[in-house]
Amino acid sequence: MKHIINSILLVLAFLQFDYANASLQQDTLSIDDRWNTVFPSKLSPDAKWGLISKRYQNKFNKSKDSLLYINTLTKQKVDIAHLKDVSNNLLYNDLVVGKVNQDIIIEKIGYPSSKLLVNNIRKFTTKAVENQNLLITLSSNNEIKISIINSKGQIDRVLISDLEIGNYFINSNKTKLVYQKNDTEQSVFVVDLQTFKNQKIDSFDYKIEMLYWNKQQDVFAFKDTKNTVHLVNTTTNSAKSIKLNEKQIERFEINFYSNNDVFVRYNVKSDKEIPATEYLDIWNGNSKFLFPSNFRRKYEIIYKAFVYNYQRDTLVELHRTRENDYEFIDLPNHLLAYNPFDFQDFDSYFAKIKYTLVRTDNFDSLFSTISRSKQYLIPSQDNKYVLYIDNNNSKQWKIVDVQSKKTISITSDTEYRFIPMWSENSQFVFYVNNDFLIKLNVKKGTHQKLFKVNNQSQFTFLNSLTNNSINNTLDTNKPILLLTSDEQVSSIYKINKNKIDTIVEIKDDNISQARSSLKSLTSKDLSTFIFTQENYNKATDIMLLRNNTVSTLLSSDIPKELYSWKKKKSIFFKDKYQKELQGTLYYPKDFDSNKQYPMIVYTYNFNRTDTNIFEVPTLLSQIGFNIPLLTELGYFVFYTQTYVSEQGPGISALECITKGIEAITQTESSIDSNKLGLIGHSFGGYKSSFIATQSNLFKAVVSGAAAHDLIGGLTYRYSNMRNIPDWFMTESAQYAFNQSYAENPEKYLANSPILHAHKTTTPILLWTGLLDENVYWENTRKMYIALKRYQVPTIALFYKDIDHALGLDHPIESEDLTKRTIDWFDYFLRDKKEIKWIEKGINYDNTSWSPLDNF
Repeated sequence: MKHIINSILLVLAFLQFDYANASLQQDTLSIDDRWNTVFPSKLSPDAKWGLISKRYQNKFNKSKDSLLYINTLTKQKVDIAHLKDVSNNLLYNDLVVGKVNQDIIIEKIGYPSSKLLVNNIRKFTTKAVENQNLLITLSSNNEIKISIINSKGQIDRVLISDLEIGNYFINSNKTKLVYQKNDTEQSVFVVDLQTFKNQKIDSFDYKIEMLYWNKQQDVFAFKDTKNTVHLVNTTTNSAKSIKLNEKQIERFEINFYSNNDVFVRYNVKSDKEIPATEYLDIWNGNSKFLFPSNFRRKYEIIYKAFVYNYQRDTLVELHRTRENDYEFIDLPNHLLAYNPFDFQDFDSYFAKIKYTLVRTDNFDSLFSTISRSKQYLIPSQDNKYVLYIDNNNSKQWKIVDVQSKKTISITSDTEYRFIPMWSENSQFVFYVNNDFLIKLNVKKGTHQKLFKVNNQSQFTFLNSLTNNSINNTLDTNKPILLLTSDEQVSSIYKINKNKIDTIVEIKDDNISQARSSLKSLTSKDLSTFIFTQENYNKATDIMLLRNNTVSTLLSSDIPKELYSWKKKKSIFFKDKYQKELQGTLYYPKDFDSNKQYPMIVYTYNFNRTDTNIFEVPTLLSQIGFNIPLLTELGYFVFYTQTYVSEQGPGISALECITKGIEAITQTESSIDSNKLGLIGHSFGGYKSSFIATQSNLFKAVVSGAAAHDLIGGLTYRYSNMRNIPDWFMTESAQYAFNQSYAENPEKYLANSPILHAHKTTTPILLWTGLLDENVYWENTRKMYIALKRYQVPTIALFYKDIDHALGLDHPIESEDLTKRTIDWFDYFLRDKKEIKWIEKGINYDNTSWSPLDNF
C-alpha cells in the first residue's frame, strides 16, 4: 500500500512539474521594454501646462510609467506620478495639488524645493482662480479650512475655519460650499466662494448625504430621514420644505426646472404584502416587464410624483401609476408623460416609448413622439422651443414653438452620429444634412450651409457647453471650434459669426484618440488646444495648437527601428451576391517575399479593417488578440469584413471570409495557405466557431465569448444583464435574422454552430468569463461538451472573475489568455509541439486531468 501511495505521489509531482513547465513556456513571450502609449487628459486653467499619461507595455518596466506635466510654452516636462487625484487640481501659477496617503502636497512645478505638505486630510477640493487659488480641506480631526494659496505654493491665509465638521459639498461650478457640523444641532452653513461670506442656514435633525443643485447652482435640495425635502436658497439664505408624508420611500428622484420649480418622483412600499414572494417567482405570459425575484418579502408599491411651484410654495400631486409615468424635461410647467410598456415587445435592447409633452397645470398635450430615449427631446435654453425626433424616424426632426405650437421640420441624415444642437441663445440649431453642416435661424426659418463635410465624418465641438446631463449647446457669441475627421482627412475649423477658417488640416493621419477628453484639452479663449496625431506607421505624438500654429508638445520616444518595418495592404473583393467588402493584410516583421508565413484571420462585423491608429504590441488585450504582437511574432494578420446576408450570419460569414482569403492569397504569394488560423470574440467568436464546423480551411480556431448555441443559448434565453429576453439579439440586432425562429426554423438550424459540432475537425480553443451575462458563458461549456463528444481537439478556458472581455483591470487573466492564444496558433500553425498544456489537453489517445483538481 505504501508503495502504491509513493507511486501516486511521484506521478502527482511529475504532473505538477510538467504543468509548471507548461506555464513557464508561456513566460518566454515578452514585450520590448521601449514600447509605450501616451494619452493627454487635461489642460491647466491658464493653458500653460498639459497633463499626459505615459504607460509602458512590458510588465517588468512598469516602474517607468509616468504622469507628465508639460509646459506648453517651454516644453519642460515634469513627472508628477507621485501625486494622486491630481487631474482635477491643476491651478494657476504652475501649481498642482495631489494626495499622498493621508496627506496632500501643494507643488509648484519647476521648483523642486517648493512643496508644501498638509497632513491628515481626509477630503480636499481646489478651485483655480487667477492669483488666488483656493484650497478646501477637511482634516482627520474634522476641521474644515478654506485657504488661499499664493503664487509660491504656500498657504497665504486661512479665510474660513470651523470645527466638528461632518462633511462638505460644493456645486459643480465651485461658487458655493455647503458644510454641516457634527454638533448637537447639526447646523448647516453656506459659504460663497467668491465673497467668502459664511452664513448659517438652518439646523437639521439629519446627516446630509447628497445635495441636488438647480441649474443656476444657487439653490440646493436634500431629503431628510423623515422624508421632508428641504430647498435652500444660497442667495437669500432662506429655506423651504416639502413634506412628503410617507415613511418608506424608494427610488427617490428630484429635478430642478430652470425657474426653480421642482419635479419629485418616488415609490412607496405599502403595508400590503404580496403572498408567496419568499418562495415563488411568477412570470406571466402577458408580462411586459420581466425581472427575476430575489425571493425577499414583497409589498405592493404606490407610485408618487409631484410638481412643486417654488414661487408660490405649492405642491401639486400627479396621477402616477406603473402604466402612467412621467419623465422630467427641463421646460418649466411641462413634463413627459408615457406608458413604459406601450411598445415593449422585446424586439430591441431599448424599448420604443411614446412620449407626450404635457403641461403640468392642465395636462394639455403639445405633441407626442415615439423615441428610444428622452435624450432626443431637447428644449431650448430660453424655454420657448423643443427639438425632437418625429415619429421614430431618426433622420426627421421637428422644432415646436411651445406657445404657438408652430413647427419647423429639418432633415439630419447623420442619424445618431450627430444629434442637432441648440445655440446657447436659442436662436439657432446646428445640424448635418447632405454632407453639409447647416445653421438654422429658428425665427427666420432660414438654413445657412456653413461648409461641406464627408458623410462619414465624426464631429466634435471642442467648446460646447454642458447645460444638463444629456445635451450640449453652442455659444454663438464666441467663435466655435470644431474637429471633424474621416478616413482621409482630419480638420479643425473655427467658426466666427459667418466666417469659417480652417485652422488645421491633416491628411492621412488620425488626430485625436483622446476625443473624449477634447473639451478638457481646449483653453477657454480657444487659443490653445492639445491633440494626438498618429497613423499605422507613425507613433503617437502629442500636438499643440496655439494661436493657429501647430507644434509638437511631446514626440514619441519609441525607437523607429521597432516599427519602421510595419506594412499593410487593403484589398476589395466581392461575395457571390456582388457585395463589395474590404480586407486588410498586416505584414509580419522582417518580411521576406521569398518566404512563406502563416496567417491569422480576424473577424467581427462590417467594420473598417484598415486601421489608421498606431497600435503597440501588448499582452494586455481584452480578447487575447493584438495585431502588432502577432506581426512581431512573424504572422500575417488578415482583418476582413463580413456582413449578414439573407442566408444568415454564419453562412454569410463563411462566404465572406472564404472569398476574402481567396482574394488575399492571390494578391500575396507569401501567405502559406496550409497554415491559416481564425480568431474572433463575441459576434466574431460565433462566426469563428460556425466556420470551424463548416470548413477545413483553417488549421486552428480561437473562439471567445461566443453564442455557440444560437437557439437555446441566445434566442430563447433570458438575459440577466439586459433584464429582457434575448430573442432580439438574433432577430433584429447583430445576427440580423429579421425573422423569428417560428417564421424560418431552417435558417436558425443551419446557422447554429453547436448543431454542427459533429462535423468539426478543426482544433478549437474556446474561452469565456464565468461572469459573462452578455453572451452567457454556458454557451462555451455546451460547445465544449459537443466537441468532446466527437473527440474534436478542443480546450475550453473558463476565467473566474471575468465577464464578456478582459483588460487592464485584470492583467493576470489578460496576459494568460493572450499567451495561450499565441500558443494555440504556434502549436498548430508552426508545429511547436513542445507546448505541453495543449498536447496533454487534446490527445485523445491518453487521459489527462488538471492539477487544478483538488482530489
